[in-house]
Amino acid sequence: MARILELREISFAVADFDAAYRKFGAMGFDMTPVWEEPTPPVQAKLTSMPVPNSSISIMSALGDDTPIAKFLDRRGEGIFSFTFVVDDIDAITAKWQAAGVKFVLDKPIEIYDQYSAGVPIPVIRGNWTRPKTLHGIVIELQEFRTKDGKPFHPQGDPVIAEKGAQR
Repeated sequence: MARILELREISFAVADFDAAYRKFGAMGFDMTPVWEEPTPPVQAKLTSMPVPNSSISIMSALGDDTPIAKFLDRRGEGIFSFTFVVDDIDAITAKWQAAGVKFVLDKPIEIYDQYSAGVPIPVIRGNWTRPKTLHGIVIELQEFRTKDGKPFHPQGDPVIAEKGAQR
C-alpha cells in the first residue's frame, strides 16, 4: 500500500527573493545553492534551508503568469505549499483523485539533479494539488528515484552553500 513517508518541506512564496534570502541568512539559516527551475508549472527561483529531516524553502516567480506570481497577486507573501515524500506517487495520486482532489499535471513531472532538504536527489517525480479542490491548500507530492528508475533513499548530511554563494 502506498504511503506518505515524511513531511519534507514547507515553501514560502516571496516577492523579493534577494531580500528574503538576506533576512533568512541573517536569522542563521544555512542555505542550499540558489537555483532556477524554469519548467512549468514550477517557474521559480528557489533555495532551501535544511532543518533536521526537512527544510524550509523560499521561492519567487520567474514570470508574471506563473503559479507563484498568481499566488502573490491573490494572497500576498506566505506559505505556498507543503511537500510530502511518498513511496508511490502514482498510487497516492489515484487515491487522492478518488477522494475528489485534482492535480496540476496529468502525470508527475520529473526534475533531475536537484536538492530536497539540502540533499541531492537524482530524480524527483512531483505533482501539486489544485488548491480549489483541497480547501485552499497546495500539497506537493514527491517521489525520489535513481536515474534508472529505482527508488532512491537519501542519506548523508545536507549540502549547504558557503556564505556569500552566488544568487
